[in-house]
Amino acid sequence: MKVFLSHQMSGLSKEEVMEIRNTALNNLQNKFGAIELIDNYHHEDAPKEAGRLWHLGTSIRMMEQADLIYFCAGWKNAKGCLIERQICDIYGLNYEIEKENFKMLVTRKAVVTTNMFRVGDEITVNLKDLGELTLTAQKVTEEGTYFMFNKAIANRCMNSNGKNKGGFKESDLYKWLNSDFLNLFPDELKERIKDISVPTYGQMFGHDDEFYKNFEPDNDEQFELMKDRKNRIFFDLEDKWCWSWLQNATKKEVSADYFASVYFSGFATYAGADCGVDVLPVILLS
Repeated sequence: MKVFLSHQMSGLSKEEVMEIRNTALNNLQNKFGAIELIDNYHHEDAPKEAGRLWHLGTSIRMMEQADLIYFCAGWKNAKGCLIERQICDIYGLNYEIEKENFKMLVTRKAVVTTNMFRVGDEITVNLKDLGELTLTAQKVTEEGTYFMFNKAIANRCMNSNGKNKGGFKESDLYKWLNSDFLNLFPDELKERIKDISVPTYGQMFGHDDEFYKNFEPDNDEQFELMKDRKNRIFFDLEDKWCWSWLQNATKKEVSADYFASVYFSGFATYAGADCGVDVLPVILLS
């Protein structure tokens, strides 16, 4: 299988170009096995006066030899790649586009661009209808990073029927978070969201207090930042004090009507399932 790589060259060092090509080669070999790369990088027969159009024309001629045109990450930044992409459409050439890692601006002690997170990192997302909102990384795992919104994004009941049967995963609120609310995220970020929920009792408070015994258990360790009570005091989008939901339903012998929640002061409490309580989403981001 012969493959032509379409990628940015202008403004990049030789090392950066080779990194792009090697990454693409690894991806292709993992998917297809042995392949033959068409060398469109070294135009050894180029005349001294050759300009950008000469090199583009040479690359286009090489495309005809390929079984697959592979557009590497960052291809949209290069005019030549955009032209090569149009040629694929016009002449029906077989092509594939490399999936790019979505990188975000993260606030640490300085603003950095990364897709590797640490506890305490803040990211800003622009949600339809809600505007720019900030989230803080609470826990980093092999599965992804748990980010919690810094402010409550809505006031909603857990279940309109006022019951806690089925727990959080069967609730009206969970369904809304993973449908209507999920659709507010940008498409490139939505692809990386594995789950949207609200915190568990364990994530917010741990399991050491007596009050926890009233609720269905969870296996989650307390978020490091939530060990300080002031970090458990939240506000809504209008900067009013926040009383927010947790996932844990009360045990059957306690009540069939309540879920755990976080009181204005940052202590644990509960609320009826049909009560309007603030929603502080937690997303698992890959």
